[in-house]
Amino acid sequence: MSSQGTSTAADRPSRRQRFYQWSRETQLGRRLRHQVTTDIEVILDQWFGYHLVVIGDDMGVPVDEASRVRHVTRIIPRDEAWDRGDDGGQQTAPKVGAQAERVAVVARDEELPLATESVDVVVMFNALQQNEEPHRLLREVHRVLTQDGHLLVVDANANSLWGWMTRLVRLFRLRRADRSVAISLSKLEDWLRLLNFHMAPARHKLALPLAHKSGVGDFLARIDNWLAEHNIPLGSYYVLFGNKSVLGYLQQQPQRRLRARMMGLPVAKPIIGGARGAPSQRTLEFTPDK
Repeated sequence: MSSQGTSTAADRPSRRQRFYQWSRETQLGRRLRHQVTTDIEVILDQWFGYHLVVIGDDMGVPVDEASRVRHVTRIIPRDEAWDRGDDGGQQTAPKVGAQAERVAVVARDEELPLATESVDVVVMFNALQQNEEPHRLLREVHRVLTQDGHLLVVDANANSLWGWMTRLVRLFRLRRADRSVAISLSKLEDWLRLLNFHMAPARHKLALPLAHKSGVGDFLARIDNWLAEHNIPLGSYYVLFGNKSVLGYLQQQPQRRLRARMMGLPVAKPIIGGARGAPSQRTLEFTPDK
């Protein structure tokens, strides 16, 4: 009996794998992925740099294809590292562009093995709600980003219909294996403001977290896509993006100290043998000693 229970627990998919399947096999997951991809393709196309780091879940968003940055690094948590064999690699890895260079690094999100100010773009998918110390993760992201580096966050909104439903379910759930806690948009904006990030207005996604296989589901999907397109602030997920700003980083050009110079003044010189007091046509110029 114990061996059977152990095998069942071992075969149980992890939270990362469940989200991977949900974002591809369910109507809500595909709708969210479509709405997020529409914005990310526009945002990443405007950002340039040399290194891009992806933190968090794999939503199936083509970051490698949408970004102009060619060196992409994906952070894989140690406690949820996926099997990178032939089958696992094909299932977990999105398609990579022909010119992109991709590296997978196994590390903790709040302890990135990256040099300070070495990353131009950081993209986070559900990384904050899965981290026990989200403020520490943000400080680490601030550390590795270059001056005026770019940050893009896709995460669940606690103050939404989805967030309220999730909290109600947890109140009556006996087993609380999933420790994910969504962060409200206002709290995240306050944290980023303290870190001197300049963020654009958030984009709201999945305002109606409802789906149905009949025609009613298609009608709800059309309404939800319209709400996301017009950025109605009811989204269960948000897309927040902006730049890192460091106060006092701009280096002002030092003022050059000009060497004092004396102006040449015409001075009358008497002509020898001439009339007394007759002015000379020559002038002398006084300059300071060098």
